[in-house]
Amino acid sequence: MLGYVTINAGDPNDYTEWQYKTRDGQMLTISDSAHGAFLLLDREDSFVAVSIAKSGWADAFNDGMLDGLGDKFVSFELNREALEAIADSFNWTALDDPDLGMDGEFTYHRYSESNAIEQLTNPELDLSMIPKSQEWLKPAISAVYEQQIAPYIRDFRLIDWCIDINSTDIGWISFTGMPVKPLNWRTVPSEKGNVYCRSVCVSTDENGLPLALDSFDMLPIRKLDMSKNIGTEDNPDWIWLANERKPIASASLYVQQTGETYTISDAASLEALTLMLKKSDINSFDEGDPRFNPLYLTYSDGSRAMIFTAASGANAFWQYGMWQGYQYGRTIFDLFGVPLEAKGYTEHEGILTAHMESPDQSLLKWIEVDFSKNGDLTKRRIMSDQLRQMCYEYDDDHHCVRETWWDGGAMTNEITSSYAGDGRILHSETYTGNMWSIADYEYDAEGRLTAEIHQDNDDAPGATGGNIYYSYDAEGNCRRKMGWEK
Repeated sequence: MLGYVTINAGDPNDYTEWQYKTRDGQMLTISDSAHGAFLLLDREDSFVAVSIAKSGWADAFNDGMLDGLGDKFVSFELNREALEAIADSFNWTALDDPDLGMDGEFTYHRYSESNAIEQLTNPELDLSMIPKSQEWLKPAISAVYEQQIAPYIRDFRLIDWCIDINSTDIGWISFTGMPVKPLNWRTVPSEKGNVYCRSVCVSTDENGLPLALDSFDMLPIRKLDMSKNIGTEDNPDWIWLANERKPIASASLYVQQTGETYTISDAASLEALTLMLKKSDINSFDEGDPRFNPLYLTYSDGSRAMIFTAASGANAFWQYGMWQGYQYGRTIFDLFGVPLEAKGYTEHEGILTAHMESPDQSLLKWIEVDFSKNGDLTKRRIMSDQLRQMCYEYDDDHHCVRETWWDGGAMTNEITSSYAGDGRILHSETYTGNMWSIADYEYDAEGRLTAEIHQDNDDAPGATGGNIYYSYDAEGNCRRKMGWEK
């Protein structure tokens, strides 16, 4: 009996085909395109098709698991020689020889490849000091070197690095080298002597290859970690390190759009910044602008740390079960007194609009954000394959009570929320087509969030697996637990 097999191969006109005779004498058809390739063996009573993807999720942590923790979506090229080598890695005669079948033992040829990470790395760039457990760094550093450093520096030697694994390859690298022409790059002292330190910010181009965005001077200071998993990878138990932080004496924000550094040291501004750090990590990037600006913290004991912040100034902190304040209208830019012009804002009839072009024009074209002068975000427009909008409505206390999502001319999502007199969210409902979900929020006597109780139309009666429970240690650090039991 014959069945049928289907696969989404895209446009057949995008493929180039040729015949290839494998090392064990089988004649194959190899079909290649920019998105993927096929090895096709046509037999008298059957056929074999091997699909080869040219992009996918990679084990960036090298921990043997694709679990979303630090994993990266990578794309790579496979030329004709590589595809033919992959074809030779199969022992096709095992299909006909019972002695070589699946029940028997046989030898086969392995495709000897340097792996996708090495294919994206400049072979002339010495990155041998990067350990195997951090090989996922190589494409990002290689892209920054080739596109932002090699035209200006020769005899490049990597000294140190600090790259955020939870974001889109952002951070810094320090290195030595000889400038090929006069540069205004500053050097910084380190254990290896005076070295350059430049930012790392890598997106992707229209072909999915690493694209290094503009680099700028950095300080070789380690990133501040906001939380840690005190459980296991299979059963995580996250703790926000809120009150383990030391008092902040001063903070400075470098804004690459203006090329200037803005500093705060007054008590009111530092208290607002401390609140942001206590509630949650500060946003390191914004979907409309993948660049970043470094925020340097100096503590009362003289020690220092760094946080990556969104280049657009977009930020929020997690409070009462939802994102609060310091979003587009109340940004970290406002806290540091950065001029609105740095965000490309324009004003019309009392509405401020920020327009941001996306470097990755293949997916996201641009994003615009409107907000009133009191800081309330009123509308968000995203242009990709078509215009998508999000609209926001507020009560008299500036709490968002209704959020609607529009795709083209059709409303796709609606979120409504209600609040207590002190601003704590009590209840929210989300409707997406025929799907709905409800969340209720519970607090302790001190007003701290203790539980988010979730329910949706797919839940079995009494299901509690989607609930989130919070607890607090003696120092006030918040812990979050997903699961069925409090």
